[in-house]
Amino acid sequence: IFFMKSCTRKELHVLVGAMSTETYEDGATIIKQGERGDAFYVVEDGEVVCMKDEETVLTIPCPSTEDPSVERRYFGELALLYDAPRAASVKAVGRVKLWALDRTTFKSILQQSDDIKMMLYSKFVQSIHLFRDLKLSQVNALCASLQAQDFDDGDTIFKQGDDGDAFYIVESGE
Repeated sequence: IFFMKSCTRKELHVLVGAMSTETYEDGATIIKQGERGDAFYVVEDGEVVCMKDEETVLTIPCPSTEDPSVERRYFGELALLYDAPRAASVKAVGRVKLWALDRTTFKSILQQSDDIKMMLYSKFVQSIHLFRDLKLSQVNALCASLQAQDFDDGDTIFKQGDDGDAFYIVESGE
């Protein structure tokens, strides 16, 4: 999901933990076209249809447009980012079990995560000899530009001879 690609594993874990389950019966309207959107949904079990002006445009789950080998199991993602009317209606086909995340919780978690990262990064950066003489505004600018990346055991982060176009700080692990 495009807006979660930059989230770390920790952030994803917190977001998943904040989701709640919802169950809908056959024919139930989950989202109504034109109404204000405030939640994102993941289909755990069952099927939903997305309809624009009463015409079916998509059935979920379905192959992802980004990678057809992966099933798309989500809908309503724009509601987390924008306060805009729903572009389509979504209805249950049979009994459907969903996981839901509302916009307020989503933004609160990410804002809290960013605030905590800024505080931790700032303290850590100031402890590094190379950055000891930076002004607080410079430390904050540096911290704001940091992007967390997750690596698995055995991943190559960079090789000898690679262009030096990134600066890495190990937050956890070895």
